[in-house]
Amino acid sequence: MYEFEKKKLLSFINYDVLEILKEEECIIAGGCITSLFTRRDINDIDIYFRSKKSLISALRKLDDECTWMAHTDKATLFVKDSSKYAYQFIHFKFFEQPSEIFNTFDFSVCMGAYDFKINDFVFDERFFQHNSQKILKFNENTAYPIVSALRVQKYIDKGYSISKPEYIKIML
Repeated sequence: MYEFEKKKLLSFINYDVLEILKEEECIIAGGCITSLFTRRDINDIDIYFRSKKSLISALRKLDDECTWMAHTDKATLFVKDSSKYAYQFIHFKFFEQPSEIFNTFDFSVCMGAYDFKINDFVFDERFFQHNSQKILKFNENTAYPIVSALRVQKYIDKGYSISKPEYIKIML
């Protein structure tokens, strides 16, 4: 299922980076997957790791042709060769399953992933419904709730709406 989207996603990724993601059984999750399924432009590709060992291995496999853009205690951002997309290695926490990543996300519309371990997409049960309805439902367990208040405008600009009760959840 979703073979067209799978081929499209994998075509966005530089070959060398793609091989690393496969070897390390990484997970791509978040806005990239949402953009792919809602036919919007992809801004960057967020890559999650199952372990610190896997992250370190992936970083070591990257060559000198990477341009390192930013590094924080949460993520490392880089571009590879003349790739159109920036890659963001997320390392504030490690996740064995995509559902664990979803638990840290702020909105259900972002809860989609491609898991290289199973070579398939994984979705929260609300992902398609909320994207088709263009509504924001807040996850109160998100890792960074203050940032969510700022992200609301980004989604409103994309045509999504948020109810007053949902927005109050963010503010509380």
